[in-house]
Amino acid sequence: MKHFSVLLLLFGLLFNGVAQDSTKVRFYVKGSSDFWIKLDGELLPVRNVQMITPGLHDIEIWSPMHKKYKGTIEVPVKDSISYYQELKKDPEYIQYLIQTDEYKRKVFIGKTAPLFLAFSGAVASPFLHSMRKRWHEESIKENFKSQYFSSNVTGAENVTRRYNTVNAAFFTSLGLTGSGLIAYYFTRKWVEKLDKPVYRQQNPFTVEMFELGMNPVTNTPVVGLTLNF
Repeated sequence: MKHFSVLLLLFGLLFNGVAQDSTKVRFYVKGSSDFWIKLDGELLPVRNVQMITPGLHDIEIWSPMHKKYKGTIEVPVKDSISYYQELKKDPEYIQYLIQTDEYKRKVFIGKTAPLFLAFSGAVASPFLHSMRKRWHEESIKENFKSQYFSSNVTGAENVTRRYNTVNAAFFTSLGLTGSGLIAYYFTRKWVEKLDKPVYRQQNPFTVEMFELGMNPVTNTPVVGLTLNF
């Protein structure tokens, strides 16, 4: 029985020593959705839970669109700990956002707004033309009646007022269509020559190049990834 107790004690000490060879570290990094970690110069697997030997370690963390963090981490002898690190935005990425807003504003002025005006006028003009034609016929009838029935003067004035309103709206829609098309004709080449903002950043731990650009059709940011050898 005594020997059995000694064996249990030795097994417990051995198990405790093996269990504390590494500590589970949960990384919470405030950056983009993905991040890379280097510990003592060694690139770790891309995941937020790592098994790390207790002690003081040099650590580097990088995430796209952010500056690389460099510091140290003290890992205690525990089953698990949590580590939080907030990364700073890359100044070039902030400049890219400013350039993107400016690019979108110019595209809206030179392309989106003129085409929207032209489209709105083109859609409204057939409908307004139909209304204009109907109210024009009504105004002729009411004016004819007012010549023979003095009590119908007010009705004729109301119909004429409505016809004038629809008539003005109809020619306004034609004006919107024409002005929109003319504006787009003179601005389209200017818009085509605009430089689309692009943001590139090298992953400091791998050969990958992270890139953000503009979709030529939707004018929305798109993400690209290239390898540099």
